[in-house]
Amino acid sequence: MSVTRAMKDSGAAWIGEIPQGWEIKRMKDCFISNSRAQPNKTVLSLSYGKVIVKDMEEKKGVTPESFDSYQGVHPGDVVLRLTDLQNDQKSLRVGRATTKGIITSAYLCVSSRSLNDRYSAYLLHDVGDIQKLFYGLGGGVRQSMKFADLAELLFSLPTPAEQRAIADYLDRQTALIDQRLTTLAEKKAVLAELRKATIHEAVTKGLNKNAPMKDSGVAWIGEIPQGWEIKRMKDCFISNSRAQPNKTVLSLSYGKVIVKDMEEKKGVTPESFDSYQGVHPGDVVLRLTDLQNDQKSLRVGRATTKGIITSAYLCVSSRSLNDRYSAYLLHDVGDIQKLFYGLGGGVRQSMKFADLAELLFSLPTPAEQRAIADYLDRQTALIDTQLATLDEQAQVLKVLRKAIIHEAVTGKIDLSGYVPQTSEAQAA
Repeated sequence: MSVTRAMKDSGAAWIGEIPQGWEIKRMKDCFISNSRAQPNKTVLSLSYGKVIVKDMEEKKGVTPESFDSYQGVHPGDVVLRLTDLQNDQKSLRVGRATTKGIITSAYLCVSSRSLNDRYSAYLLHDVGDIQKLFYGLGGGVRQSMKFADLAELLFSLPTPAEQRAIADYLDRQTALIDQRLTTLAEKKAVLAELRKATIHEAVTKGLNKNAPMKDSGVAWIGEIPQGWEIKRMKDCFISNSRAQPNKTVLSLSYGKVIVKDMEEKKGVTPESFDSYQGVHPGDVVLRLTDLQNDQKSLRVGRATTKGIITSAYLCVSSRSLNDRYSAYLLHDVGDIQKLFYGLGGGVRQSMKFADLAELLFSLPTPAEQRAIADYLDRQTALIDTQLATLDEQAQVLKVLRKAIIHEAVTGKIDLSGYVPQTSEAQAA
């Protein structure tokens, strides 16, 4: 493949120069908006850039009483989610169908007039998900769009033979990158489980593997070392209602209490922070709201700076525990063992300190609490560094994937002579 070829101005800013011989056409000349009859009752959904068969057993999203209004989808169709454009500018909005089924009519389903359907899917993915052009069409971001709003959008088109060559090349390259991303995700999952196991083992069994043990009498804890005590939440912690030490607004984000970026318009910002509670270093913040609907988020974080946080959260400080140990202990209870959700005989929408008051913990001596906290600080820091490295590697691969697709569908890479390897050709 050569990267140098005769180029010309496309006339479209997002495309730039294109190869001589390529055409510029409008969306309405390349695609038609489908309103197909339902081929069957297989319900599909657009998830992370893929059109998949919806798991009807998993209660995710809104399920209608009837699917009569759903539109038919056939293999090769491209589904575009052009709703909620104002509020969500990060999600993948384009996916290619590989099976027959039905999908909500809130989405736009298109098929190409004469393009290679795999090429057309990469083309629309580049426009919608990589270049993010949907958001600026019509002079600004709108809540939703229809086919007519995309009709004049310009594309660069190679010959049918080169369309297929580009699709073959991108199928291979994206598959290789996706395989590496899957491997990184699997490594992350293993490290995340190791992190959880390390914390749970330390706060319930201690650091001495040979210590004589006794029954704790608490199912989630099991056996504990001789000399450890079992105490209730209300004997270990107090619920704070501190005065505001300053106006530094804090938030609980991914298990960390951080200074909130007030320039970034995320979440609901109140008109006044007068109702916010004071937080001091060493306090532990627990988010005990929305328990019914969200059982995956991290709900426990330790403050390392003074500030204020919403009074919707519970802020506690330890009566006599090492504050780092107490944060690991509550993280284990709330985020690792997920015990908040089952307290009181079932999942409730929210809880207060009184609902946790009788929760039992195993406690070592103050000296051992500090030793455990020191050990966990070191071990979690090592694991977090490895996790960060994996995230960086994944980010590089994702950027590479986007660049390869954009360069290919706009002709910046000469793929006119690309021939799939034997295994690829057989698979096609």
